[in-house]
Order: sequence, then structure tokens, then C-alpha cells
Amino acid sequence: MKRFGLLLASMFLFFSASFAQSDAGKLKGRVTDESGEPVPYATVKILNNGIIKGGANTDDDGNYDIFPITPGEYSVIVTFAGQEKRLDGVQIVSSKTKTLDISMKADVEMESVNIYEPIEFDQTTSIETFNKTQVR
Repeated sequence: MKRFGLLLASMFLFFSASFAQSDAGKLKGRVTDESGEPVPYATVKILNNGIIKGGANTDDDGNYDIFPITPGEYSVIVTFAGQEKRLDGVQIVSSKTKTLDISMKADVEMESVNIYEPIEFDQTTSIETFNKTQVR
């Protein structure tokens, strides 16, 4: 009888978890630059009331996929190479996939870097060691 109760409880938990996720929504899309080229390894985060609720990094082709998401209104923030793009009011609907393709600014300004050749110094002093017995 204990085994039956344990089996029944396990089945209840399994089906509860599967039904809970079936209400979840999904966000997917592609991040590209202005020329349409994919932006690999960008970070895509979803926020609800300023709290991060999920996120993903884009793959080599700029694609991302965030699941499961509780239905509601979210802000989507994409960051890459110091740039940030924010989209507010993104609606996630129960059991639906929202496709959101995002275009980022194409050019990234880099600060200049100065590279100097290493300077080699000649040895200008000599060190001489001597024994206490030699000094009188």
C-alpha cells in the first residue's frame, strides 16, 4: 500500500510540473547588426518589474531561445560589446512562442591603444662579492 501511495504521489508531481510548464510562454528570435549579419554571443535578458526572469546568449548565427516564461509583460535587454538595446512592453502569452528579432548598431567604437616597444637597458653597474676573510 505504501508503494501505491508513493507511486500516486510521484505521478501527481510529474503531471503537476508538466501542466505548469504547458502554461508557460517562449521567446525566441535573432539578433543582427544593421547590415543583417548575425551578432553571435550577445546576451538577451528578460525583466519583469526590474527583476531578471530569464536569459540566454545568442549562438553563432545570432539565434536565441528563452523558455519557460510566465505569461505577462516584459522588458527585453540585449547587450553586446558595450552596447545595450532595450525593448519594453513585450507580451508573453500562455503556451505561445513570441518571435522577436532585434537589430543592433553595426559599428562599435574602440578606444585607441598605444603599443610601445620594450626598452632594453644595458648593465651599467657591476656587483662584486667578496669573502670576510679577504677583508682585513
